[in-house]
Amino acid sequence: MKGKIISVIGIIYIVLSVFVTKFLLDRNDYNVFETQNSYYYCNSEIKEYGATHLVLFEKMDDYTPIVGKNIYYFDANKELKNGVLASYDKDEKVFAIDDTNYSVKNLLGVPKKGYFLLGTIINVLTTKVFYLIFIIVPVAFLLVYEIYLLILYVRNNKNRRDSNEKSVNKN
Repeated sequence: MKGKIISVIGIIYIVLSVFVTKFLLDRNDYNVFETQNSYYYCNSEIKEYGATHLVLFEKMDDYTPIVGKNIYYFDANKELKNGVLASYDKDEKVFAIDDTNYSVKNLLGVPKKGYFLLGTIINVLTTKVFYLIFIIVPVAFLLVYEIYLLILYVRNNKNRRDSNEKSVNKN
């Protein structure tokens, strides 16, 4: 029973650490998690959703259909802004809001869906302190433990060899 509980805890730990590491590695300069066809953003700055939501934005190849709609984008200071998309140039990959041109890299788009409480959970899981305490420190302890076992193994083999040599010398 104890072995099964430890196995389940180990599996949960591995899944959690892979998820957190993947989430941290796939964030862009604007702290947005980017997948193949979506953006995920967790912050309280999106009016339609609360502070605890993880908000899904769908990636688009052509933003022309949403010209005239209210969108979210990042300005030059990497602050999330909300404005009406005035124009979009597909060839130059720029869009305009309030007579200011921005690169498509700054565009999040229109929010599609919000996941309640996941924003808070992900914000906690991706903090430096959480990552240090729950990912780095346990791995460091396992490394030290493996080195300790290696030292014990070498020491025991040396003692066996010494005792074998003594017994051979007596004969």
